[in-house]
Amino acid sequence: MNNVKLQLNQRTSQRLLCSLLLFALVFVLLGFCDDTIWFREDDLGTILGGIIRSWHDVVRVFLADCRSFITPCNYQRTEPNVISGFLRPLQNVVFSVVYYFWGVDARAYYLVHVAIHAANAALLCALLSSWLPVSLSFCAGL
Repeated sequence: MNNVKLQLNQRTSQRLLCSLLLFALVFVLLGFCDDTIWFREDDLGTILGGIIRSWHDVVRVFLADCRSFITPCNYQRTEPNVISGFLRPLQNVVFSVVYYFWGVDARAYYLVHVAIHAANAALLCALLSSWLPVSLSFCAGL
């Protein structure tokens, strides 16, 4: 019985170490590969238009089409549907948190974006390692 527990603990620690290594590798390689990070076309408008400052703003970003944040208020667009509508309320929650701490520093938004992708890679590795060998799971996450 103790031998089985020891093997499970070793497997769990291998999975955790592999996932953490994958997160660090992806974050460092992608997060610091470029030193000329800046906003593109509509990024700044999306960030500043979707900032959450009150409970009213929380309701607004969860009900609004995010295209409303980047265009003038007098612009008339078609009504959003399943294909054209961009309901991304959690994006505005993350942007508001980053804005609160770092303002409009483009590198901060980029690093948060990379951290989310690195976390997804690590979670995929951890999930796959339940069924596959750790080395194959690491490659799949990578």
